[in-house]
Amino acid sequence: TITLVIIVLVGIILISHVVMNMFVNKRTMVDEGVHDTGMTSRFNIYSEDRASILLPMVQFKLSNGSVLVVHKRNPFEFDIDAELSTSMVIPQYLRVFRVRLYNSSQDVFNLASKLGINTVKLYYNEKTKQYIFHNATHVFEYSVENGFLRFELRETPSSDVSLFPSDDILIKKAIDFLKERGLLYFSEYEVRVGSYLVANRTILVKAVVINAKLDDITVDNLGLVVLMNSKGDIIGVEGTILADVYAVGEYRVKPVNELMMELKRKIARGEPMTDWYISWLAFTKLRITDLTLRYYMTYDGYLVPVYIMKGYYELDYDTIRDSGEIQGLMVAIKG
Repeated sequence: TITLVIIVLVGIILISHVVMNMFVNKRTMVDEGVHDTGMTSRFNIYSEDRASILLPMVQFKLSNGSVLVVHKRNPFEFDIDAELSTSMVIPQYLRVFRVRLYNSSQDVFNLASKLGINTVKLYYNEKTKQYIFHNATHVFEYSVENGFLRFELRETPSSDVSLFPSDDILIKKAIDFLKERGLLYFSEYEVRVGSYLVANRTILVKAVVINAKLDDITVDNLGLVVLMNSKGDIIGVEGTILADVYAVGEYRVKPVNELMMELKRKIARGEPMTDWYISWLAFTKLRITDLTLRYYMTYDGYLVPVYIMKGYYELDYDTIRDSGEIQGLMVAIKG
Protein backbone atom coordinates (compact mmCIF):
# COMPACT_ATOMS: atom_id res chain seq x y z
CA THR A 1 0.00 0.00 0.00
CA ILE A 2 1.37 3.35 -1.00
CA THR A 3 1.22 6.02 1.66
CA LEU A 4 1.32 9.62 0.57
CA VAL A 5 3.54 11.73 2.72
CA ILE A 6 2.96 15.32 1.77
CA ILE A 7 5.56 17.41 3.46
CA VAL A 8 4.24 20.17 5.60
CA LEU A 9 6.57 23.00 4.88
CA VAL A 10 5.81 26.52 5.86
CA GLY A 11 5.05 28.56 2.81
CA ILE A 12 4.71 25.86 0.23
CA ILE A 13 2.35 27.42 -2.26
CA LEU A 14 3.79 29.96 -4.76
CA ILE A 15 4.53 33.36 -6.08
CA SER A 16 5.61 34.41 -9.57
CA HIS A 17 6.46 37.23 -12.07
CA VAL A 18 8.63 39.47 -9.84
CA VAL A 19 11.23 41.25 -11.92
CA MET A 20 14.70 41.87 -10.54
CA ASN A 21 14.55 45.63 -10.19
CA MET A 22 11.49 45.36 -8.02
CA PHE A 23 13.80 44.19 -5.25
CA VAL A 24 16.53 46.73 -5.81
CA ASN A 25 14.82 50.05 -5.15
CA LYS A 26 12.37 49.89 -2.29
CA ARG A 27 10.91 53.26 -3.23
CA THR A 28 10.05 52.25 -6.80
CA MET A 29 6.34 51.49 -6.72
CA VAL A 30 3.01 52.34 -8.25
CA ASP A 31 1.85 54.29 -5.20
CA GLU A 32 4.78 56.37 -3.99
CA GLY A 33 5.01 57.42 -0.37
CA VAL A 34 4.68 56.12 3.16
CA HIS A 35 1.30 55.22 4.61
CA ASP A 36 0.44 55.40 8.31
CA THR A 37 -3.20 55.69 9.25
CA GLY A 38 -3.20 54.38 12.81
CA MET A 39 -2.68 51.09 14.57
CA THR A 40 -5.08 48.88 12.63
CA SER A 41 -4.35 47.87 9.06
CA ARG A 42 -6.90 48.11 6.26
CA PHE A 43 -5.54 44.87 4.80
CA ASN A 44 -7.45 41.72 5.72
CA ILE A 45 -6.04 38.23 5.33
CA TYR A 46 -9.39 36.50 5.60
CA SER A 47 -12.84 37.51 4.37
CA GLU A 48 -15.83 37.46 6.70
CA ASP A 49 -18.11 36.96 3.70
CA ARG A 50 -16.19 34.18 1.94
CA ALA A 51 -14.73 32.31 4.90
CA SER A 52 -14.76 32.78 8.64
CA ILE A 53 -12.46 31.42 11.31
CA LEU A 54 -14.30 30.00 14.29
CA LEU A 55 -12.41 28.45 17.15
CA PRO A 56 -14.07 25.54 18.98
CA MET A 57 -16.44 26.45 21.78
CA VAL A 58 -14.81 25.42 25.09
CA GLN A 59 -16.84 24.88 28.26
CA PHE A 60 -15.36 24.87 31.76
CA LYS A 61 -17.17 23.60 34.85
CA LEU A 62 -16.50 25.86 37.83
CA SER A 63 -16.35 24.86 41.50
CA ASN A 64 -19.82 26.29 42.16
CA GLY A 65 -21.30 24.01 39.50
CA SER A 66 -21.85 26.69 36.88
CA VAL A 67 -20.45 26.42 33.36
CA LEU A 68 -18.25 29.07 31.75
CA VAL A 69 -18.25 29.14 27.94
CA VAL A 70 -15.30 30.47 25.94
CA HIS A 71 -16.03 31.03 22.26
CA LYS A 72 -15.29 34.25 20.36
CA ARG A 73 -13.51 36.19 23.10
CA ASN A 74 -11.42 35.57 26.19
CA PRO A 75 -13.63 36.24 29.24
CA PHE A 76 -10.74 36.02 31.71
CA GLU A 77 -8.51 38.80 32.93
CA PHE A 78 -5.20 38.11 31.20
CA ASP A 79 -1.70 39.39 30.56
CA ILE A 80 0.47 39.11 27.47
CA ASP A 81 4.25 39.11 27.69
CA ALA A 82 6.70 39.17 24.80
CA GLU A 83 9.78 37.11 25.68
CA LEU A 84 11.71 37.53 22.45
CA SER A 85 15.31 37.32 21.36
CA THR A 86 17.04 40.68 21.55
CA SER A 87 18.65 39.96 18.17
CA MET A 88 15.39 40.38 16.24
CA VAL A 89 15.43 43.50 14.05
CA ILE A 90 12.07 45.02 13.05
CA PRO A 91 12.24 47.25 9.95
CA GLN A 92 10.49 50.61 10.10
CA TYR A 93 8.81 50.21 6.70
CA LEU A 94 7.81 47.37 4.42
CA ARG A 95 6.16 47.29 1.02
CA VAL A 96 2.80 45.84 0.06
CA PHE A 97 2.41 44.12 -3.31
CA ARG A 98 -0.52 43.35 -5.60
CA VAL A 99 -0.79 40.15 -7.61
CA ARG A 100 -2.43 39.44 -10.95
CA LEU A 101 -3.56 35.94 -11.92
CA TYR A 102 -3.88 34.32 -15.31
CA ASN A 103 -7.59 34.78 -15.89
CA SER A 104 -8.27 34.63 -19.64
CA SER A 105 -8.68 31.38 -21.53
CA GLN A 106 -5.84 32.36 -23.88
CA ASP A 107 -3.53 32.86 -20.89
CA VAL A 108 -4.39 29.41 -19.55
CA PHE A 109 -3.92 27.75 -22.97
CA ASN A 110 -0.46 29.37 -23.13
CA LEU A 111 0.33 28.16 -19.62
CA ALA A 112 -0.68 24.61 -20.54
CA SER A 113 1.49 24.68 -23.65
CA LYS A 114 4.53 25.72 -21.58
CA LEU A 115 4.08 22.45 -19.70
CA GLY A 116 3.92 20.40 -22.89
CA ILE A 117 0.13 20.14 -23.13
CA ASN A 118 -0.70 21.12 -26.69
CA THR A 119 -4.46 20.89 -26.69
CA VAL A 120 -7.25 22.80 -28.39
CA LYS A 121 -9.73 21.88 -25.67
CA LEU A 122 -9.86 22.80 -21.99
CA TYR A 123 -12.80 22.24 -19.68
CA TYR A 124 -13.90 25.08 -17.41
CA ASN A 125 -15.75 24.39 -14.16
CA GLU A 126 -17.80 27.48 -13.35
CA LYS A 127 -18.39 26.37 -9.78
CA THR A 128 -14.74 25.83 -8.86
CA LYS A 129 -13.44 28.37 -11.41
CA GLN A 130 -10.90 25.84 -12.68
CA TYR A 131 -9.58 25.04 -16.13
CA ILE A 132 -9.12 21.28 -16.43
CA PHE A 133 -7.41 18.92 -18.86
CA HIS A 134 -7.02 15.19 -18.16
CA ASN A 135 -5.91 12.44 -20.53
CA ALA A 136 -4.03 9.14 -20.30
CA THR A 137 -0.65 10.84 -19.78
CA HIS A 138 -1.27 14.30 -18.28
CA VAL A 139 -3.23 16.12 -15.61
CA PHE A 140 -3.57 19.90 -15.82
CA GLU A 141 -5.69 22.03 -13.49
CA TYR A 142 -5.54 25.79 -12.98
CA SER A 143 -7.72 27.96 -10.75
CA VAL A 144 -8.42 31.51 -11.93
CA GLU A 145 -9.66 32.29 -8.43
CA ASN A 146 -6.42 31.71 -6.53
CA GLY A 147 -3.85 30.82 -9.22
CA PHE A 148 -3.22 27.29 -7.96
CA LEU A 149 -1.71 24.96 -10.58
CA ARG A 150 -1.63 21.18 -10.54
CA PHE A 151 0.36 19.54 -13.33
CA GLU A 152 1.11 15.84 -13.34
CA LEU A 153 2.58 13.25 -15.67
CA ARG A 154 0.72 9.99 -15.09
CA GLU A 155 3.22 7.20 -14.45
CA THR A 156 3.64 4.16 -12.27
CA PRO A 157 6.35 4.76 -9.66
CA SER A 158 9.47 2.75 -10.48
CA SER A 159 10.48 -0.11 -8.24
CA ASP A 160 14.13 0.79 -8.89
CA VAL A 161 14.50 3.53 -6.30
CA SER A 162 17.81 2.54 -4.78
CA LEU A 163 19.50 5.80 -5.64
CA PHE A 164 18.09 9.26 -6.30
CA PRO A 165 20.37 11.89 -7.84
CA SER A 166 21.87 14.23 -5.27
CA ASP A 167 19.70 17.07 -3.92
CA ASP A 168 21.89 19.58 -5.77
CA ILE A 169 21.15 17.87 -9.08
CA LEU A 170 17.42 17.71 -8.32
CA ILE A 171 17.37 21.40 -7.43
CA LYS A 172 19.23 22.40 -10.60
CA LYS A 173 16.88 20.35 -12.77
CA ALA A 174 13.81 21.86 -11.11
CA ILE A 175 15.06 25.45 -11.40
CA ASP A 176 16.12 24.97 -15.03
CA PHE A 177 12.76 23.41 -15.89
CA LEU A 178 10.84 26.37 -14.47
CA LYS A 179 13.12 29.01 -15.96
CA GLU A 180 13.04 27.47 -19.43
CA ARG A 181 9.24 27.64 -19.38
CA GLY A 182 9.05 31.14 -17.98
CA LEU A 183 7.51 29.97 -14.72
CA LEU A 184 10.19 31.22 -12.31
CA TYR A 185 10.02 35.00 -12.40
CA PHE A 186 10.87 35.87 -8.79
CA SER A 187 14.50 36.71 -8.25
CA GLU A 188 14.64 35.84 -4.54
CA TYR A 189 13.84 32.36 -3.33
CA GLU A 190 14.94 29.56 -1.03
CA VAL A 191 14.98 25.89 -2.01
CA ARG A 192 14.87 22.60 -0.13
CA VAL A 193 14.24 18.95 -0.97
CA GLY A 194 11.98 16.54 0.88
CA SER A 195 10.06 13.29 0.56
CA TYR A 196 6.69 13.38 -1.19
CA LEU A 197 5.60 9.79 -1.86
CA VAL A 198 6.70 6.89 0.35
CA ALA A 199 5.82 3.19 0.23
CA ASN A 200 7.13 0.57 2.64
CA ARG A 201 9.64 3.07 4.00
CA THR A 202 11.02 3.65 0.51
CA ILE A 203 10.95 7.11 -1.05
CA LEU A 204 9.33 6.92 -4.49
CA VAL A 205 8.96 10.64 -5.24
CA LYS A 206 10.87 13.63 -3.94
CA ALA A 207 9.74 17.25 -3.91
CA VAL A 208 11.89 20.28 -4.67
CA VAL A 209 10.17 23.06 -2.73
CA ILE A 210 10.82 26.62 -3.88
CA ASN A 211 9.67 29.40 -1.58
CA ALA A 212 9.51 32.93 -2.94
CA LYS A 213 10.95 35.87 -1.02
CA LEU A 214 10.12 39.57 -1.20
CA ASP A 215 12.59 42.12 0.11
CA ASP A 216 14.48 39.23 1.74
CA ILE A 217 11.35 38.05 3.62
CA THR A 218 9.81 34.64 2.90
CA VAL A 219 6.33 34.56 1.39
CA ASP A 220 4.53 32.20 3.72
CA ASN A 221 1.70 30.86 1.57
CA LEU A 222 3.17 31.04 -1.93
CA GLY A 223 5.64 28.64 -3.49
CA LEU A 224 6.26 25.95 -6.08
CA VAL A 225 6.70 22.21 -5.60
CA VAL A 226 8.44 20.28 -8.38
CA LEU A 227 7.95 16.51 -8.12
CA MET A 228 10.74 14.17 -9.26
CA ASN A 229 11.09 10.42 -9.55
CA SER A 230 14.13 8.34 -8.64
CA LYS A 231 15.65 8.90 -12.09
CA GLY A 232 15.55 12.65 -11.54
CA ASP A 233 12.75 13.11 -14.09
CA ILE A 234 10.18 15.81 -13.43
CA ILE A 235 6.73 14.26 -13.08
CA GLY A 236 4.70 17.13 -11.68
CA VAL A 237 4.44 20.76 -10.58
CA GLU A 238 2.13 22.16 -7.93
CA GLY A 239 1.76 25.67 -6.61
CA THR A 240 0.40 29.11 -7.30
CA ILE A 241 1.25 30.63 -10.66
CA LEU A 242 0.91 34.42 -10.84
CA ALA A 243 0.89 36.52 -13.98
CA ASP A 244 2.36 39.59 -12.29
CA VAL A 245 3.41 41.06 -8.94
CA TYR A 246 3.90 44.80 -8.39
CA ALA A 247 4.40 47.10 -5.42
CA VAL A 248 1.53 49.40 -4.41
CA GLY A 249 2.91 51.23 -1.40
CA GLU A 250 5.26 51.33 1.56
CA TYR A 251 3.83 51.16 5.07
CA ARG A 252 5.03 51.61 8.62
CA VAL A 253 5.60 48.39 10.53
CA LYS A 254 3.96 48.00 13.94
CA PRO A 255 6.58 47.85 16.69
CA VAL A 256 6.34 44.91 19.08
CA ASN A 257 4.74 46.90 21.92
CA GLU A 258 1.93 48.09 19.63
CA LEU A 259 1.49 44.56 18.31
CA MET A 260 0.99 43.22 21.84
CA MET A 261 -1.48 46.00 22.70
CA GLU A 262 -3.51 45.32 19.58
CA LEU A 263 -3.44 41.56 20.16
CA LYS A 264 -4.73 42.01 23.71
CA ARG A 265 -7.52 44.30 22.53
CA LYS A 266 -8.65 41.92 19.80
CA ILE A 267 -8.66 38.91 22.13
CA ALA A 268 -10.56 40.75 24.88
CA ARG A 269 -13.17 42.19 22.50
CA GLY A 270 -13.52 39.11 20.36
CA GLU A 271 -12.90 41.03 17.15
CA PRO A 272 -13.50 39.14 13.89
CA MET A 273 -10.44 37.22 12.76
CA THR A 274 -9.91 38.98 9.46
CA ASP A 275 -6.48 40.59 9.89
CA TRP A 276 -5.37 38.33 12.74
CA TYR A 277 -5.66 34.80 14.12
CA ILE A 278 -4.94 32.98 17.36
CA SER A 279 -5.32 29.27 17.98
CA TRP A 280 -6.61 29.43 21.58
CA LEU A 281 -8.56 32.02 23.56
CA ALA A 282 -8.93 30.64 27.10
CA PHE A 283 -6.01 31.81 29.22
CA THR A 284 -4.95 34.11 32.01
CA LYS A 285 -1.40 34.46 30.77
CA LEU A 286 0.06 34.42 27.27
CA ARG A 287 3.79 34.35 26.57
CA ILE A 288 4.94 35.09 23.02
CA THR A 289 8.37 33.50 22.66
CA ASP A 290 8.87 33.54 18.90
CA LEU A 291 8.03 36.29 16.43
CA THR A 292 8.78 36.17 12.71
CA LEU A 293 8.02 38.48 9.81
CA ARG A 294 6.57 36.86 6.69
CA TYR A 295 4.68 37.96 3.61
CA TYR A 296 1.22 36.48 3.18
CA MET A 297 -1.15 36.51 0.21
CA THR A 298 -4.56 37.82 1.24
CA TYR A 299 -7.87 36.54 -0.09
CA ASP A 300 -8.20 39.63 -2.32
CA GLY A 301 -4.79 39.44 -3.96
CA TYR A 302 -2.34 41.47 -1.86
CA LEU A 303 1.01 40.35 -0.51
CA VAL A 304 1.10 41.83 2.98
CA PRO A 305 3.70 41.60 5.77
CA VAL A 306 2.43 39.62 8.77
CA TYR A 307 3.80 38.70 12.16
CA ILE A 308 3.84 34.95 12.84
CA MET A 309 3.62 34.38 16.61
CA LYS A 310 4.34 31.29 18.69
CA GLY A 311 4.28 30.87 22.43
CA TYR A 312 2.58 29.33 25.44
CA TYR A 313 -0.61 29.96 27.37
CA GLU A 314 -1.60 29.29 30.97
CA LEU A 315 -5.07 29.26 32.49
CA ASP A 316 -5.27 29.62 36.27
CA TYR A 317 -8.84 30.36 37.30
CA ASP A 318 -11.01 28.90 40.06
CA THR A 319 -10.03 25.21 40.07
CA ILE A 320 -9.02 25.21 36.39
CA ARG A 321 -5.37 24.64 35.52
CA ASP A 322 -4.54 24.39 31.85
CA SER A 323 -1.56 25.16 29.63
CA GLY A 324 -0.26 24.52 26.15
CA GLU A 325 1.28 25.89 22.99
CA ILE A 326 -0.31 28.68 21.00
CA GLN A 327 0.10 30.09 17.49
CA GLY A 328 -1.14 33.26 15.86
CA LEU A 329 -0.58 35.85 13.20
CA MET A 330 -1.41 39.49 12.57
CA VAL A 331 -0.97 41.97 9.77
CA ALA A 332 2.30 43.74 10.59
CA ILE A 333 1.72 47.12 8.96
CA LYS A 334 -0.28 50.20 9.85
CA GLY A 335 -2.40 51.87 7.21
